[in-house]
Amino acid sequence: RGKAWGALGMGMATRQIRDRLSNRPTFQAALSAAADGRFIPTPGGVLRFNNNAQLTMTNNAAGTYNASGFVFGSANTSARTLGGNAVRFYDYSGNDPYITNESSATHIINLNIEGDGDAGDPLNINLNSTGGLTFGGTLNNQGSAINVGGTTTSAATVTFNGILSGAGGLNKSNAYTTLVLGAANTFTGKTAITGGIVSISADSGLGAAPGTAV
Repeated sequence: RGKAWGALGMGMATRQIRDRLSNRPTFQAALSAAADGRFIPTPGGVLRFNNNAQLTMTNNAAGTYNASGFVFGSANTSARTLGGNAVRFYDYSGNDPYITNESSATHIINLNIEGDGDAGDPLNINLNSTGGLTFGGTLNNQGSAINVGGTTTSAATVTFNGILSGAGGLNKSNAYTTLVLGAANTFTGKTAITGGIVSISADSGLGAAPGTAV
């Protein structure tokens, strides 16, 4: 939580915070004390939210913030809303980027998202408990697939209200979950459904031709 608080509150990646403060230990300690211990300048690509504090958070990082994962932990039992500037998800040490919900709450991600840009690095969206995820911003897959799955055995929903674009496809698995596509999407990859329900309000929910459902 401290790493996420520092990155979002300072408006820069944790690596930048570390580099800027490496020669200023006294100022770093004072800043951490002023923030009641919530400021942790530790680098890393995964932001983990695992409590019910500061349930509305804004990404103030200039440009596009890079991350390899978001995790909503089991202790984040109240809905959290993330907004602000865009986030690009990339692979790290051979692990594909991911957004995972391990909690009972449905969290809202209103910032725009960009994929890795490498067709071999899909963005995995995982529901591992009873909570869901709602995406209000756009998502440009940049040629990478979007995989919606997880390990939950309860009814849970992933909702995309923003436009999905890019050349990559969309893969839906897990028999217990529902994927709702609420926008007129423009992605051109195929939509593969191997489990659960995909709900669309119009054909355009499945993307632009030649995108097809299989």
